[in-house]
Amino acid sequence: MDDTNPAKLRELGSWYREFAERAGNAAVWDGRLRTAEYLDAEAERIEHSLQTSATEPPFRVSTLRTDGER
Repeated sequence: MDDTNPAKLRELGSWYREFAERAGNAAVWDGRLRTAEYLDAEAERIEHSLQTSATEPPFRVSTLRTDGER
């Protein structure tokens, strides 16, 4: 599984939701829904991280100067 692709994580979360509806056991239903929620939150975190890094200025290295250099 590509755990860095938000679209794939959301797709997998959707799959878990669909199969949660078919669960015959409340514990299984709850586990699948929690997994879906986790995957959606992870996709959101990755998207936010990508957006933030895209808007930040690039890393700038300053040069060190010796005495007398200007």
